[in-house]
Amino acid sequence: MPTKAIDKELVIQEVVAKLKHFAKLYGVRSIFVVGGYCRERYSGTLWKVNDIDVASAYHEQARQLGGLFASEILNSVPKFYARTGTASMEYPSEFGSIRVEFQGDSINAHMHNQEVRSCMQKQGIEDVPLMNNIYGRDFTINALVYSLHNEMMFDPTEKAIEDFDKKRIAPLLPAPILIKYNPLAAIRAVRFAITYDFRIVPELRSAIIEGGTDNLRSSLSEERIVKEIVKTLHVDATKGLEMLRKLELDRILLHPDVKEYIYLGTKDKKHVED
Repeated sequence: MPTKAIDKELVIQEVVAKLKHFAKLYGVRSIFVVGGYCRERYSGTLWKVNDIDVASAYHEQARQLGGLFASEILNSVPKFYARTGTASMEYPSEFGSIRVEFQGDSINAHMHNQEVRSCMQKQGIEDVPLMNNIYGRDFTINALVYSLHNEMMFDPTEKAIEDFDKKRIAPLLPAPILIKYNPLAAIRAVRFAITYDFRIVPELRSAIIEGGTDNLRSSLSEERIVKEIVKTLHVDATKGLEMLRKLELDRILLHPDVKEYIYLGTKDKKHVED
């Protein structure tokens, strides 16, 4: 493993160890590491983690715990974001640094849409910050959570591990709802599929083909779309282009920034940063 990857993994292990210590020190049972950390830990590729997301089971607790962690453990002051109710900070280490974010509900705006919330209610999904955070992560492989209290991984949706083992990119919300209200998931599905060599399930493929391009262009700026496409091509340009065309997302490739990337074969870091 390259030295940079080893250092990255050491930083991540150090952060999680400090978070576990923090949870035990203050007797907090209701915080979990979510998202990319859990996905890469299950995959055995921790060095791919770019940040650490910590989610709370209760409203307002994320900001409070984030502020406490920053002041008591890091001797720093976090950045607070009123719209999302999150507390964000940089964790410094001799091996490098990584961003840590304490979250409650999902930071994604579509999770506050009434149709999305009604859909979750019909499925019997509990309306609490942790579940809202999980279901805002697009795909089942992103739905694992790691309890900082008892140091165990959980699969609250009971879908993540099965889809990991069967190598499937499947939506957490019904595919048409996901693509309608979070169209960027269409491109993210391609990126995850080529990153892990997984297949996109038929219902998600159909939803992307039916509404992916139109929903993307009507909902997002070209800059945001281009950023996500170039991140995908950065993984594997050949496979990425092939899959984008199969999913009829190739009209987006006419954007001049994307055409330039393909022509020059460059990997512009300003586009691929998370």
